[in-house]
Amino acid sequence: MARFIFYAVVAWLIFRWMDMIFGRRSRTNTTPSNEPPRPKQKKKPNSDKVGDYVDFEEVDD
Repeated sequence: MARFIFYAVVAWLIFRWMDMIFGRRSRTNTTPSNEPPRPKQKKKPNSDKVGDYVDFEEVDD
């Protein structure tokens, strides 16, 4: 039973190592490199959610 757990852990480590080496390369190549990135659209603030500016003055008592 201990040998089975040992070999399972070794196989899992080898699989993770190979995935780290070969998996990252294939994931980065799947994005189309010939298209320019889209510009982010700026959201206009909703005038209903914008509060009023209140100017406070200090008063001496």
